[in-house]
Amino acid sequence: MMKLSALVDTDREVPIEIGMWAYAMLLAKARVKSNDARRAKRRDRGEKKNLEGDLRGAFCELFLFKEVIAQAAEDGVDHMRHHLFNPAGGGEEAGPDLQCAEGARQVCLDVKSFDCDPGKRYFAINADKHHKLRGCCDYYLCLLVAPLGPKAFVAKLVPYAAVDRWPMGELGRYGDASCNLPIVDFISSYAPGADIAALWTPAARYTEERVDACAAKPRIREGLTKWLPALAPFLPEPSVSTR
Repeated sequence: MMKLSALVDTDREVPIEIGMWAYAMLLAKARVKSNDARRAKRRDRGEKKNLEGDLRGAFCELFLFKEVIAQAAEDGVDHMRHHLFNPAGGGEEAGPDLQCAEGARQVCLDVKSFDCDPGKRYFAINADKHHKLRGCCDYYLCLLVAPLGPKAFVAKLVPYAAVDRWPMGELGRYGDASCNLPIVDFISSYAPGADIAALWTPAARYTEERVDACAAKPRIREGLTKWLPALAPFLPEPSVSTR
């Protein structure tokens, strides 16, 4: 049986290959396509913003999926394979991103992220989603990663109960309350080795054009659909030549 400490190695900076962002871009675009017909008007931020939100979520879940595959946690792989993409839309999925056995009990994780934008002062977790995970989530796995960044910092696991104590408020203009911990406090408690200013550096990031070119490669598309067969009909046509 898998031990949590062996499943996810935390409190570390990790390099991110462009292929991971290519996988995430394909998954995000497929999610946008599957969600469009069911997306509430108040949550529709336009194609670009919808994609940005789905891209960050897709990257973080795929990062965890890769870790679970590497540890051969078969029950976790099976759970995530079905959770990562639902053709009926993400609104049809419930529960944590990962469930896997640890001895005689189930360990459940949900993945969250902070994009390292220097203008953002809080690590925020949607309050409604936090409430829905009550009783079925032990920890949050939190990643500090800029959009298309070549590095990410994997924070220490955040206990679900700890987030209950975070102040609640509305940070955005979409009317969603969130549990908010000042980012300086988050780093002090869960990511003391993180340098979010260095992670944010725009010049160091992959360009969208390079990521799209990578995502157009047959081996990338085939690699993703090998694990997520239901994704295939929702993949966008390659936007660049693969030759």
